[in-house]
Amino acid sequence: MINLKKTVLILLALTGFGATAQVASNIPPAVPGAQSAIRIPLAFPSEVTVELIKTNAVQVLTFTGTNLTDHAVKILGYGASCGCTTVDSKGQTIPANGKMEYRVKIARTQPAVEYANILDESTNIYQVTFKVKAAPSSTTNSPAANHKPQ
Repeated sequence: MINLKKTVLILLALTGFGATAQVASNIPPAVPGAQSAIRIPLAFPSEVTVELIKTNAVQVLTFTGTNLTDHAVKILGYGASCGCTTVDSKGQTIPANGKMEYRVKIARTQPAVEYANILDESTNIYQVTFKVKAAPSSTTNSPAANHKPQ
């Protein structure tokens, strides 16, 4: 069963498909007027942005995952948009109502947009997008940069 889950995660990562914890919200509750019992157990930021550091071959971003339930949630695995992106965590289980910090390393020396998928034990898939943006140019306000040839 675990191999099946890992296979699904790998296929999603390789095909570029990812969704932020998809839930069948269009399924009506079993009892009219009752609330659906489907609940997403974890919360992750949808996007993390960092300024490009050109002297670094690897850009490092951090983000926090939050467990919204009263029980621990196990993380089964991670997938990324390409081989240049890796996800590291301080553990594989987020404690009940707890948080866990994640570190993402992106081997890029140019601005880029990458993403990672995180798979929990209930096969919910969470996607986090990472943007490595260009640093603002310090020469744009200099007189030489604003000079136009005549």
